[in-house]
Amino acid sequence: MSRSRTVFSCSACGGESPKWVGQCPDCAAWNTLTEVVTMPPAKTNARFSGFAGSGNAGVVQRLQEVEAHDVLRQ
Repeated sequence: MSRSRTVFSCSACGGESPKWVGQCPDCAAWNTLTEVVTMPPAKTNARFSGFAGSGNAGVVQRLQEVEAHDVLRQ
């Protein structure tokens, strides 16, 4: 399980700071930072994430229906 992360979010502009500094580093508003606990996204297994198909599924054919073409190698 991942560790939670604490950030301080400005209620005036939405800016974030890793520490409470009193003044928002983005909009310079005073005493607008509130503590927010965030969870990092869950890690996925790289083996199973990625390409999920092209969307246009091919037509299923029997092996006997597939035509084989001879191609010369170079």
